[in-house]
Amino acid sequence: METDSIIQVVKAIFSGTDKRNWSEIKNAMAEEVLLDYSSMTGKPAVRIIRYLILMSLKMILWHRYIYPEKLTITFLTKFGQLKEHMM
Repeated sequence: METDSIIQVVKAIFSGTDKRNWSEIKNAMAEEVLLDYSSMTGKPAVRIIRYLILMSLKMILWHRYIYPEKLTITFLTKFGQLKEHMM
């Protein structure tokens, strides 16, 4: 069932994040991912490669450990567009 597959992917991403297991997170994602924070930011979803998500996640987790204040991430989509996301 498709719902079970989605649940497994979400669990793998969160489990991998908790363990800082980057391979587990990478293996759970497709090469290209639709990143949608529109309900939180009001900005439209973007398609980005999983590498950028992994690098951003590493940076966020490291930054949150060292500097607990807010963080803005700027990344380049595969279409060459710069996008910002406030964490």
